[in-house]
Amino acid sequence: MKPLCTHSLLAVVLVASTPVQATAASLKRATSEITFTYAKSPFTDFLYYLLYRNVGGNAEFARLKQVVPLDGIKPFSGDSFLPQDATDSNVTSYDELYALAEKHDNPDVLKSMLRKAEPQFPAFMTYWKAHIAPAEDRTIAAMRKEQRRWPPVTHLEAMERLKFPFKTMRIDMFALQDQGGSKQGPPTIYSTTTIPGLAWAIGHEGTHMMLEKTADFTHRPGGAEAVRLMINAGGSEYFIEEALCLLMQAKMSIAAGDTRPDFLTSKTLADGYPPKKLLIALERA
Repeated sequence: MKPLCTHSLLAVVLVASTPVQATAASLKRATSEITFTYAKSPFTDFLYYLLYRNVGGNAEFARLKQVVPLDGIKPFSGDSFLPQDATDSNVTSYDELYALAEKHDNPDVLKSMLRKAEPQFPAFMTYWKAHIAPAEDRTIAAMRKEQRRWPPVTHLEAMERLKFPFKTMRIDMFALQDQGGSKQGPPTIYSTTTIPGLAWAIGHEGTHMMLEKTADFTHRPGGAEAVRLMINAGGSEYFIEEALCLLMQAKMSIAAGDTRPDFLTSKTLADGYPPKKLLIALERA
């Protein structure tokens, strides 16, 4: 990636989409009613473990590799939406996973992995019920409490001066997922047990939804110029959006009292991660 003129890019990004501190007046104006639902799935957690050998960010689950060994099954090469699809489809039996795999890339590889791993699923389910599900339930309970104490969408709307584009939000909780994600149809956030709280998840994934559905920053003043500068530097439009989302996850979490005030997301990112340089500039602005 070519050297990036951060000051020029920062200037146009700040004009295009700048979060502000929520005030009493802005909170009063931001009144969207959002219905939250929460879910978890042993089948999705198993798929994260089977495909990628993820054991989550909690050291407590490191024993899973001894309790449920998958020797002789190579991890999946590439990315697959099959784990998320398992919860989206409300899978309730192992057999359903085979039909679900048919809809995804490399179905023969996925089904072969499922067949080889099926004998280990009962042991996984026992471990999941004893250790993983309780951790997910605790995180969901904490998010429900935060949702009542500090309505995250209301604060996100106030900070970003935008209306949230949805009336419902499903939070799917997976301890064995290595990072979160989201989709918009229906609006769903795939979260983990290791993030600080609900404000963090809504700050990041909710900002993606805001930028893509409510106010595409590329069509706001300075937005097109920001994209041009990033592309000229060898990056992409997505890098700008991701930097804004990384900024907002921390701002929201700090405002909710879940994260210390001096926390900087940029310090947790590898130096070669493309959005990092712009994020540092945004954090200093």
